[in-house]
Amino acid sequence: MRKLRGMSGNLNFLPAAVAKTYLHAAKYPNHPLNGVLLASETEDGLLVKDAIPFFHSQLELTPMLEIALCQIDAYCKANDLQIAGYYEVEDTPGNLKKPGFRANCITERISEHYPGTFVMFPDVRALFEPTEFKNMVYVYTCPPGDKWKSAKSYGLLDLDLADFVSGLRVLMQDGVHKTLTDFDDHLDDISLDWKNRNLNERLKATFAA
Repeated sequence: MRKLRGMSGNLNFLPAAVAKTYLHAAKYPNHPLNGVLLASETEDGLLVKDAIPFFHSQLELTPMLEIALCQIDAYCKANDLQIAGYYEVEDTPGNLKKPGFRANCITERISEHYPGTFVMFPDVRALFEPTEFKNMVYVYTCPPGDKWKSAKSYGLLDLDLADFVSGLRVLMQDGVHKTLTDFDDHLDDISLDWKNRNLNERLKATFAA
């Protein structure tokens, strides 16, 4: 079992995983939304490989969220992945804060099976004036018996920030965000793919090293 609370190792993100959280926000602007981040263990920490968008309406712990977690847990076990993180985007851009009651409840639920879940807040405003990766996504961890603290060691893997932002802007200009499916969409129409396999292929091509 990994030891994530307090982030004892490095935390790296594949560009496609971060991009998907931005595309989720682009599809549903001015909506609060959330999802989870899937990772695998590496020699020096965790590598976040994918994001699974959850909801853009009701974000709290609900039977629908429990259904989503069960399906994602099965997916993780079949693909040697783990739910490492939880992300939120506020309905008002830039309304960033430390994890609150909702994030606490959901991460505690996730941590029953995947201890030490971190929280990430993508800042959609930073896409227009990016300076460094840590100004685009804010990551918080919670050491045992302590409070949420800003993570110190995390970064974008295999791509510099300028290329990441350029690729993300092209995706949005091409309307790729409109093809994203979150669990709200899937529960309304179960033919829609919450794994976003076609989108994943486009992201992989866009951010190929």
